[in-house]
Amino acid sequence: MVFVAWVMRNIFLELQVYTRLRIWWLTNPHHSAKVGASTIMVSPLPQALADSDERIQATFDLFPGGVRQVVVNRDCSALAELIEKRDGYAAKLEGLLTSYAVANEKARQKAAAKGTPPKEVKRPTMRESK
Repeated sequence: MVFVAWVMRNIFLELQVYTRLRIWWLTNPHHSAKVGASTIMVSPLPQALADSDERIQATFDLFPGGVRQVVVNRDCSALAELIEKRDGYAAKLEGLLTSYAVANEKARQKAAAKGTPPKEVKRPTMRESK
Protein backbone atom coordinates (compact mmCIF):
# COMPACT_ATOMS: atom_id res chain seq x y z
CA MET A 1 0.00 0.00 0.00
CA VAL A 2 2.85 2.38 0.80
CA PHE A 3 4.46 1.64 -2.57
CA VAL A 4 1.23 2.43 -4.45
CA ALA A 5 0.87 5.72 -2.54
CA TRP A 6 4.50 6.61 -3.34
CA VAL A 7 3.96 5.86 -7.06
CA MET A 8 0.74 7.90 -7.17
CA ARG A 9 2.47 10.83 -5.41
CA ASN A 10 5.33 10.74 -7.95
CA ILE A 11 2.90 10.65 -10.86
CA PHE A 12 1.02 13.63 -9.40
CA LEU A 13 4.23 15.62 -8.92
CA GLU A 14 5.44 14.84 -12.44
CA LEU A 15 2.09 15.92 -13.89
CA GLN A 16 2.43 19.23 -12.08
CA VAL A 17 5.90 19.74 -13.54
CA TYR A 18 4.66 18.77 -17.01
CA THR A 19 1.69 21.15 -16.76
CA ARG A 20 3.90 24.07 -15.71
CA LEU A 21 6.38 23.33 -18.48
CA ARG A 22 3.63 23.07 -21.10
CA ILE A 23 2.05 26.37 -20.02
CA TRP A 24 5.46 28.04 -20.10
CA TRP A 25 6.11 26.71 -23.59
CA LEU A 26 2.71 27.65 -24.98
CA THR A 27 2.94 31.19 -23.61
CA ASN A 28 6.59 31.65 -24.63
CA PRO A 29 6.78 34.52 -27.19
CA HIS A 30 9.28 32.55 -29.29
CA HIS A 31 6.84 29.66 -29.68
CA SER A 32 3.62 31.65 -29.95
CA ALA A 33 5.03 33.63 -32.90
CA LYS A 34 5.24 30.44 -34.99
CA VAL A 35 2.42 29.55 -37.37
CA GLY A 36 2.11 26.06 -35.89
CA ALA A 37 1.29 27.49 -32.47
CA SER A 38 -1.91 29.04 -33.77
CA THR A 39 -2.97 26.58 -36.47
CA ILE A 40 -5.63 23.94 -36.02
CA MET A 41 -7.18 21.53 -38.47
CA VAL A 42 -10.84 20.65 -38.15
CA SER A 43 -11.81 17.75 -40.37
CA PRO A 44 -15.52 17.03 -40.27
CA LEU A 45 -17.18 20.44 -40.47
CA PRO A 46 -20.98 20.47 -40.39
CA GLN A 47 -22.45 21.67 -43.69
CA ALA A 48 -23.93 24.76 -41.97
CA LEU A 49 -20.41 25.87 -41.02
CA ALA A 50 -18.65 24.73 -44.17
CA ASP A 51 -20.76 27.04 -46.36
CA SER A 52 -19.84 30.27 -44.58
CA ASP A 53 -16.41 31.59 -43.65
CA GLU A 54 -18.06 34.15 -41.36
CA ARG A 55 -19.78 31.41 -39.34
CA ILE A 56 -16.50 29.54 -38.98
CA GLN A 57 -14.78 32.75 -37.88
CA ALA A 58 -17.50 33.41 -35.29
CA THR A 59 -17.37 29.82 -34.02
CA PHE A 60 -13.62 29.74 -33.53
CA ASP A 61 -13.37 33.28 -32.10
CA LEU A 62 -14.14 31.62 -28.77
CA PHE A 63 -10.49 30.53 -28.56
CA PRO A 64 -8.18 32.70 -26.46
CA GLY A 65 -6.65 35.33 -28.70
CA GLY A 66 -9.32 34.83 -31.35
CA VAL A 67 -8.80 33.72 -34.93
CA ARG A 68 -6.77 35.73 -37.43
CA GLN A 69 -7.56 33.81 -40.58
CA VAL A 70 -9.84 30.98 -41.65
CA VAL A 71 -8.98 28.83 -44.65
CA VAL A 72 -11.41 26.16 -45.81
CA ASN A 73 -10.41 23.63 -48.41
CA ARG A 74 -13.65 22.72 -50.10
CA ASP A 75 -12.29 20.77 -53.08
CA CYS A 76 -9.91 17.95 -52.20
CA SER A 77 -10.07 16.08 -55.51
CA ALA A 78 -6.53 17.06 -56.55
CA LEU A 79 -5.20 15.91 -53.19
CA ALA A 80 -7.11 12.62 -53.47
CA GLU A 81 -5.52 11.99 -56.88
CA LEU A 82 -2.04 12.68 -55.52
CA ILE A 83 -2.63 10.37 -52.56
CA GLU A 84 -3.84 7.60 -54.87
CA LYS A 85 -0.76 8.05 -57.08
CA ARG A 86 1.54 7.99 -54.04
CA ASP A 87 -0.11 4.84 -52.71
CA GLY A 88 0.43 3.17 -56.10
CA TYR A 89 4.11 4.07 -56.07
CA ALA A 90 4.46 2.88 -52.49
CA ALA A 91 2.87 -0.48 -53.34
CA LYS A 92 5.11 -0.87 -56.39
CA LEU A 93 8.22 0.01 -54.40
CA GLU A 94 7.25 -2.39 -51.63
CA GLY A 95 6.82 -5.18 -54.18
CA LEU A 96 10.22 -4.44 -55.73
CA LEU A 97 11.95 -4.39 -52.34
CA THR A 98 10.27 -7.64 -51.34
CA SER A 99 11.39 -9.36 -54.54
CA TYR A 100 14.91 -7.98 -53.97
CA ALA A 101 14.98 -9.36 -50.43
CA VAL A 102 13.70 -12.75 -51.60
CA ALA A 103 16.30 -12.89 -54.40
CA ASN A 104 19.08 -11.97 -51.94
CA GLU A 105 17.99 -14.66 -49.50
CA LYS A 106 17.85 -17.29 -52.26
CA ALA A 107 21.32 -16.29 -53.46
CA ARG A 108 22.64 -16.45 -49.90
CA GLN A 109 21.14 -19.90 -49.29
CA LYS A 110 22.45 -21.19 -52.64
CA ALA A 111 25.95 -19.86 -51.89
CA ALA A 112 25.87 -21.30 -48.36
CA ALA A 113 24.94 -24.73 -49.75
CA LYS A 114 27.91 -24.58 -52.17
CA GLY A 115 30.26 -23.00 -49.61
CA THR A 116 30.98 -19.95 -51.82
CA PRO A 117 30.46 -16.25 -51.18
CA PRO A 118 27.00 -15.07 -52.29
CA LYS A 119 26.65 -13.23 -55.60
CA GLU A 120 25.46 -9.64 -55.54
CA VAL A 121 21.82 -9.40 -56.64
CA LYS A 122 21.02 -6.43 -58.87
CA ARG A 123 19.07 -3.78 -56.96
CA PRO A 124 15.71 -2.89 -58.49
CA THR A 125 15.15 0.60 -59.85
CA MET A 126 11.91 2.44 -60.27
CA ARG A 127 11.30 5.46 -62.49
CA GLU A 128 8.17 7.43 -63.10
CA SER A 129 7.22 7.31 -66.77
CA LYS A 130 6.16 10.65 -68.18
